[in-house]
Amino acid sequence: MPTLDRESLREIIQILKEHKRKDLIEILQDACDEDYKPPRSRRVKVDIYSESEGSAEEEEEFSVSVDADGLWSLS
Repeated sequence: MPTLDRESLREIIQILKEHKRKDLIEILQDACDEDYKPPRSRRVKVDIYSESEGSAEEEEEFSVSVDADGLWSLS
């Protein structure tokens, strides 16, 4: 979301005052935090997997059995 400079904010508030929208003026003033500074760097967390971790290929095989009713189960 782009930031507003003070002059633009004053103009918007003036227009809202002309239309007697005190409720919107309050919301806008609450939303505009003078002390907010966006973070300088944006780090993306990257999951790093080691070569020693297991994989699906190393998992044990399993067997499946089908009973007389056609239901499958692990055996």
